[in-house]
Amino acid sequence: MLLTTPIAFARVQAQTDVNGLTDSNAIIFANEALEDWHRKLVKAGVDASQLQESYRAGTVGQGTYLYPTDMFFLKAIQLNYANTTADQYKTALQVDVSNLAEGSFGWLRTNASTTSPQFDDRGDWFEIFPTPVAANNVTQLIRIIYYLQPTLFSAVGDTVAYPEDLDQAILGFRIAANYKRSLLDFTAAAVFDASEGDCQEFCARGHDDGKERIITWRSRRNFWTGCLRAAIRMSCLPGTGCSTS
Repeated sequence: MLLTTPIAFARVQAQTDVNGLTDSNAIIFANEALEDWHRKLVKAGVDASQLQESYRAGTVGQGTYLYPTDMFFLKAIQLNYANTTADQYKTALQVDVSNLAEGSFGWLRTNASTTSPQFDDRGDWFEIFPTPVAANNVTQLIRIIYYLQPTLFSAVGDTVAYPEDLDQAILGFRIAANYKRSLLDFTAAAVFDASEGDCQEFCARGHDDGKERIITWRSRRNFWTGCLRAAIRMSCLPGTGCSTS
């Protein structure tokens, strides 16, 4: 599916044409819709938002490292202070400087367990605990599992990638709503936005929205909490289930 398809859908819904919803504005609105949809997938715990693994070497005496530049949301940081064996990485627990279980960051840097590691998010970088020492493995010490930044559109002829290509309405309704908002027609925009529903509709096979999940997004914005009802099948996306693993 090309981007022209959801744009045409949006024009029909908004009762306009290329003279109203221009191609250049439609691309801008589509990019906002794309990132918004991926935020909703992450919030719902649906891995259809494209997961990526990245390995990073550690440095003795250094605990701070940058996130991958193509990261949209963080899913997990795993550490292996012992070796490079894939099944021996330990998922690091995120800590909060305002509510440490014991000691301080200084204490954690030296005394945190290598078999129960921890990390602290600092925006576009993070710190791991304990700080690596000479006795630790530092080769591929860090494994970062994250959601990829979606590739933004630059032309109406661009291909719409999975999972947005499953339904033209996923981007189409949001493009129409953004167009109406640009005209200050908030009533019409609200009609399209009213299609938002609970993520249970997207995750009908078992997503538990009462279960807390720690997900870090580099930009620090709040998550959108709904999923587009009109763009959502009454079951999960094919092949994805509702897994958060």
